[in-house]
Amino acid sequence: MNKCPQIIEQDLNNYFGRYYGIVAKKEQRLVDCWVLTSVKNADTLQSQVKKNDLNINRNTKTLTAKNVDLDFFLARNWLPFYVDLFKYPIINKSGHKGVVNFDIKADPEDFDAVKKELEA
Repeated sequence: MNKCPQIIEQDLNNYFGRYYGIVAKKEQRLVDCWVLTSVKNADTLQSQVKKNDLNINRNTKTLTAKNVDLDFFLARNWLPFYVDLFKYPIINKSGHKGVVNFDIKADPEDFDAVKKELEA
């Protein structure tokens, strides 16, 4: 289980509670977002590769990932580079756990092209 949200809430309460008397609370809100889903068996993308490799090449308009955690990829690799291009965040609801392999031959800046490539 991911304890990061609890740790963040504790840190916020420790700082803001101590100095400003403010209490942090976690809320769920409805927001517009893109949702990554899977129409195939979740095991089809599971990585059998031992070495991690991630290559985002804007010149050749390709994205290759080997043995990469999908949630980590979306949060740490995709979002920081393309946050200004996309109107909504991308949420992983694909059901894929662990590390995966994928190869996208589409311009990462063209969301519709990436979506079409993922559907293939």
